[in-house]
Amino acid sequence: LYDKAYELNPQDPHLIVVRALDVLVADRRFDEAYGMFQQVAEKSGVVATLRAEAYTHMSTIRRSQGRIAEALALSQKALDVDARFAPALADHGMNLEWSGDFQKGAEYLELAIRANPRSAIHPWWLGIVLRAEDQREKALGYFRLALQKIDNDNTMIGKDAKRMARAR
Repeated sequence: LYDKAYELNPQDPHLIVVRALDVLVADRRFDEAYGMFQQVAEKSGVVATLRAEAYTHMSTIRRSQGRIAEALALSQKALDVDARFAPALADHGMNLEWSGDFQKGAEYLELAIRANPRSAIHPWWLGIVLRAEDQREKALGYFRLALQKIDNDNTMIGKDAKRMARAR
């Protein structure tokens, strides 16, 4: 369905993001996906949240490639565009954690949890950060919180995604 819509309107920023996610997740073509997200992030007239989402995905790609300084700059750009966008807050927190600033990273993950209290992934990531800092009891509390949130998580689509999250 999205492929057909993209064929009909390949300049639509929403469709570009969906297509880029497909390229990234299904095909693992990071550079191509990065370029598509960049097209949306830098396009004028695009809704702020969608631009922030594009910068966040660009940041995640760079972090996965070990390019932490670039990832940090991109997650900051996402926050400059939309300071309350929960995925950008969480992504920035993870980038800070990867750059060695565990305390600041945890603070941003807390902000992400407050920005989208239904999301299960943000407390999960905070649990990972706290576990890395040897705060195991506190980490365990966030892992449990994440598991409690799965059923009402508004970012996970479908029963398979929720089943996979519980299996972690």
